[in-house]
Amino acid sequence: MSLVLVLVLWVAFALRVNQIARQSIWYDEGLSIYYARGNLGELLRAVSESDHPPLHALLLHRWMAACGDSELSLRLLSTWWGVLAVALLYRLGRRIGGRVGVSAAILMAVSPFAIWFSQEVRGYTLALALVIGAGNALARLLHHLTEDGSAPWGIYVAYVLWATAAMYAHFYSGFVLLAFALTLPIFCRLHLGRWVAAQVMILLLFAPWLPFVLNQLDVNATYWHGAVGWQQIVSRTLTSFSVGKTLDGLWAVLATCVFASLALWGALTLERRRNGMMWGVMLLLWVIVPTGILIWLNRSRPKFAPRYLLNALPAFLLLVALGLDALWNAIARRRGGLGSWATAAALLLSVALVGGATTRSLFNLYYDPRLYRPDVRAVARYIKAHATADDLIVLVGGHNYPAFTYYYRGPLPVLPLPDRLLPNTREPIDLGALGKLNRAIEGRKRLWLVLWQEWIADPTGLVVDELEHTYRRLGVGEHFHDIALLCFDVSPGPLLADRSTPQSPLDADLGGEVRLLGYDLPVRTVRPGGTLYLYLYWEALRDMHNDYKVFTQVLDREGHIVAQHDKIAGAEGYPTSHWPPGAIVRDRFMLTVNPTARPGRYRLIAGLYRSAPGLPRLSAVGADARGDYVLIAEVNIEGQ
Repeated sequence: MSLVLVLVLWVAFALRVNQIARQSIWYDEGLSIYYARGNLGELLRAVSESDHPPLHALLLHRWMAACGDSELSLRLLSTWWGVLAVALLYRLGRRIGGRVGVSAAILMAVSPFAIWFSQEVRGYTLALALVIGAGNALARLLHHLTEDGSAPWGIYVAYVLWATAAMYAHFYSGFVLLAFALTLPIFCRLHLGRWVAAQVMILLLFAPWLPFVLNQLDVNATYWHGAVGWQQIVSRTLTSFSVGKTLDGLWAVLATCVFASLALWGALTLERRRNGMMWGVMLLLWVIVPTGILIWLNRSRPKFAPRYLLNALPAFLLLVALGLDALWNAIARRRGGLGSWATAAALLLSVALVGGATTRSLFNLYYDPRLYRPDVRAVARYIKAHATADDLIVLVGGHNYPAFTYYYRGPLPVLPLPDRLLPNTREPIDLGALGKLNRAIEGRKRLWLVLWQEWIADPTGLVVDELEHTYRRLGVGEHFHDIALLCFDVSPGPLLADRSTPQSPLDADLGGEVRLLGYDLPVRTVRPGGTLYLYLYWEALRDMHNDYKVFTQVLDREGHIVAQHDKIAGAEGYPTSHWPPGAIVRDRFMLTVNPTARPGRYRLIAGLYRSAPGLPRLSAVGADARGDYVLIAEVNIEGQ
């Protein structure tokens, strides 16, 4: 091992352990810890129902037994894999030649994107290191087959082991392995049988976990309907690869342009190198194939984050290193003259921009609280310091339970709503959850409500709305980053009302897609300038492709509007296109009456319409239907 590599690895390690325990454990990390805490049988059963393979959980299980479960200890496992990835990338770059190995290792060592995930209790750096290991094995195979015409069996075995381990570390490793599988036949037509056998062996070794992968494809609903455009995927990935998650604005744009230009220049100059075409195909496929597959998947399953392409980062950084090396070689060849000075200036400017943006991004990663993970730790500590023995803790969304209970291990009961480990955009909190909440509240004095990703778990605000209208809200003396804490006095007030069915039933069919089951109207008399609170109960009759809006209006005898509230049906995070057939959604409306409205009796109506030219309404059929709306009730406006 060269002295330069030792120094680079020390830098990589130092940057990855700096401030490593400063931020709170958050949802993703809590899930990893939750899986790893059980015995092996419980671990495998729990992970089989998740959207990740088991290797990281198994390693973390053994790591926790040996090193403990502090934030530092847990995150150090990812740190070691992150440092190993740097060493393996150095080795792969050395095979390409020149200063590529050192440059690529330095880029990976200081990469804010790689450092972020080297400080997170997840399997991303594990998969990253294993994929680079498989890339090294592929590079050795390509060298032997192109130079000697054959390769030892041991290299095939090494590739199979690296690749299989990568698959068990993260499912998306398979996208890179597909790129690798396509690379070798382009240059080596001999011994293809062995290469095909290696691919078959990888599939056979992964086969025991394949049914769980297929099941997740069928039942996983952690994404919204719609699509993510390829432009967004490419631009977000390029920025993340260049400056990480902790820098935006002009610095980020300039640095991303420099990184992309260097990578492109590195690809264009590969033909000047020995076996340059072979390395170019390998690296370009390594980047293009995973990106293309994710673009294709996001046409129907729009769940994307740049971390899903982290395994393509090594190829991108190798291309950038090739670009830097090409600039350096151009300076050495010209040895003076205007062209040499211009090239040197371009190299210095590139290094300055890259170094400046990287430094700024790392500073933000370590010290800018606005960019930190949700502060679950502070919330748990606050509750523990201020709660009494008769309190209750409720989590909305309930999938934050593993992260919260990592910090809170006190005596109070913790109720997750909904009670599941993975968020489900198709099954948010429903009216039945209020009964469970009622039973938990009985006999309690105060309720601590922890809100995180409630726009997924409770998009219509059912829990907060009912608590606000039933109990007295108490003050909380702190604010917490990216997570909310509310407190309610539940001892003197009544239990929550039964909201499973509307107080006033209706039966109106709107467009054959939605049924209006009924409504709650607590007050039917209001003064001018006052507000009527209306709750509508919808039932989805079938899968819908449109996101309908609701109009609610108070009309006088001539049909003039004196109060109106239009909104998307359900919520922006849970529109009608997300409602599964049979779903019942309770919708809240506030209709503020015009201060100039005259006393008398008025009609309260409601209906659905599409956001299209002319705002076409859905036809309404039923006893209370009036063509394109439903008559809800009559209300009174009193004189001042």
